Amino acid sequence: MLKKLTAILALFTLLIVMTACSGSIDDAKVIDTSEILVTVDKEKITQQDLDMSMINSYLSEKESIENLINNRLLLLYSKDLKVKTTKKEITDEMDRAKKYFKEIENDNSVEAVKSKTDFEKILNTLGLTEKEYWNSYAFNGYKKVIIIGKTKEKLGNDLAKTLQTLRNKYEIKYYNS
Repeated sequence: MLKKLTAILALFTLLIVMTACSGSIDDAKVIDTSEILVTVDKEKITQQDLDMSMINSYLSEKESIENLINNRLLLLYSKDLKVKTTKKEITDEMDRAKKYFKEIENDNSVEAVKSKTDFEKILNTLGLTEKEYWNSYAFNGYKKVIIIGKTKEKLGNDLAKTLQTLRNKYEIKYYNS
């Protein structure tokens, strides 16, 4: 039971992080008109991004913003490192998440109900149906999460030092904080 709960939480955390990392998606019908909180090398982090990252999170608002900034920095740096992912890796992760939600469809445990409620919050925040989410929005988000993970893996013990270097390299502008 503990193993299953840990797997559920890990998968759902990936879903939340992935959604918050998605940012501007060309092929989804998501229009983010929320307030811009931060720009990282002209990439916007909005109130919607923050709201998404706060779903099922124990981080403070400030910590969540810093986490979003770090993820954007890692995405920028991943290009220098030539970190890539494949369509198969992305669709495999998406399939794993879809399978999880299918498995908990009729589960009324506290964890399952929370997962379903949080996923509904994501869909409502984005203004998408579940089908629209999986067919357009999710792919780019999973792609970014996988690339961020591979970049962190590649950096290993140098992650904190590299993030500090990247914070000095790229312009980070805070708005109304």
